[in-house]
Amino acid sequence: MGIFDEKKPFDFNGDGKMNAFENAKKEAYFMHVISESGKKGSQSDEFLAKLREVGLDVDELQWMEDEERDEKLRNAGIDPDEWDFNIF
Repeated sequence: MGIFDEKKPFDFNGDGKMNAFENAKKEAYFMHVISESGKKGSQSDEFLAKLREVGLDVDELQWMEDEERDEKLRNAGIDPDEWDFNIF
């Protein structure tokens, strides 16, 4: 049974009811999603487009050590300091 298998994904104790803690976590999660989507969505889209342009694979980059990833990005003409790679 995973967190998103049930109708109420924030019903952590599985009792079918939402308690105060679960409601607070649900609200905090949705507020986080709303606040982050406006800030990083365009950067993420632009960054992904730039990676595709130069033929870099996002999945491969995500598993690399920071130094190796920075080197690959620099070799492709992308400044790694300009982008927040933790947005994925």
